[in-house]
Amino acid sequence: MCGWHVHNDDLQLAGESILTFDNYLQSGHFWQATGENWESEFLQMGFYVMLTVYLYQKGSTESKDPENSSNKKSIASSAQPS
Repeated sequence: MCGWHVHNDDLQLAGESILTFDNYLQSGHFWQATGENWESEFLQMGFYVMLTVYLYQKGSTESKDPENSSNKKSIASSAQPS
């Protein structure tokens, strides 16, 4: 909704007629802003995935190998009541 108001303000400053919300949803301004936002989100998620893979392969102390039997033993022993 904020983009709609900003776009209408820009149109008024240019001396053009403002758009209804329905017309704004069909405008290029809306689709460009939406595409840029989604592109940013996908890039952030891709970077996060690549960083996670790198740290996992690097042997970060925050990453534990799910195939390692010592991790399974420590999880099993902590689940048992004392």
